[in-house]
Amino acid sequence: MSGQAKLVKVSATKLSTWQDCPRKFFFTYVQRMPRGTWAHLSYGNAIHLALRDAYGDEDSAGLSAGALVDRHWRHHGFRDGDQSDHWRKEATQLVAKYLEQGAGRHVQSTERTLGARTERIVIDARIDRIDVRESEQPEGAGPEELVIVDYKTGKRPLTKTDARSSMALAFYVLAARQSLRRLCNTVELHHLPTGDRVVWQHDEKSLSRHIERAESIAIEMQQAVDSWEGSDQSPQTTDALFAPAPGPLCGFCDVHSSCSAAGAPARDSWAGLGDLAES
Repeated sequence: MSGQAKLVKVSATKLSTWQDCPRKFFFTYVQRMPRGTWAHLSYGNAIHLALRDAYGDEDSAGLSAGALVDRHWRHHGFRDGDQSDHWRKEATQLVAKYLEQGAGRHVQSTERTLGARTERIVIDARIDRIDVRESEQPEGAGPEELVIVDYKTGKRPLTKTDARSSMALAFYVLAARQSLRRLCNTVELHHLPTGDRVVWQHDEKSLSRHIERAESIAIEMQQAVDSWEGSDQSPQTTDALFAPAPGPLCGFCDVHSSCSAAGAPARDSWAGLGDLAES
C-alpha cells in the first residue's frame, strides 16, 4: 500500500465497544443509534459534574455537596421519584465525603477534552481532572508534573492492576503530554465509596504497550467499517463483519431492542444501581 495510512479516530470507549461486541459497535458508531437511558448513568454523571464544578468553577467552590449534586441531578432511568430521591442522597453523601478529603494539590482543570496522535490513530480523551504537583526529583530539581485523576463510583474495590491496565488512563497521559506539553506519568483512580486513591506511574514502555494494542484494535475495527461501507451492506455482510458476542451483559446493552442475537433479556433501566454502593 503506497502513501500514508489513514489515521483512525478513537477513544477508549470506542475501542472497548469493538472488543466487547462488534455488533454493538456497528449499531453505536456506524448506524449511530441513540444511547439508552440508565439510572446508574444519571447517578454517575451527577457526581462527576458536581466534582467538576467544585474544583473547576470558582463561583461554585463554596456550594454544599447537596447544591452541587442537585443542579445536575436528572431523574432519567429511575423507577420512580422515591428511588431517584434515594440515590440523589447517596450521591450527595459520596460527594460530601470526597470533598472533605480535599484535593491535596492544585487542580489545573476538570472535565478537560484533549487530543493526541500516533502514527496510526488520533485519540479523543475526556479527563475527569488534571492536577499539578511538584516534581518528586531530589530538592525539587525537576519541573512540575501533571497528575491524571479519574473518579470511580462503583462498589468494587480498585487495585493497581485497574490503573495499570486501563487504556483510557494511558490515553489521558499521552494527551496531556502532547496537548499541554507538560511532564505527565502519574494516574490516579479515586474510588469515592471507600476513599481509596490507587496510583500508578507510567513509563515509556508501559505507554508503548497500550498504544500498540490500541493501534492493533483500531486497524481491525476500521478495516471492518471500510469493508462494510464498500459492500452491498446486506444483513449477511453485516453479520460477517460485525458478529455479535452474546452474553449476560446483553441485558444492559443500549441497542438491545435492535439486536436479534441478544444473549439475555433486557434489564430495567434502574438495574445497574445494584453495582453501586449503598449506605
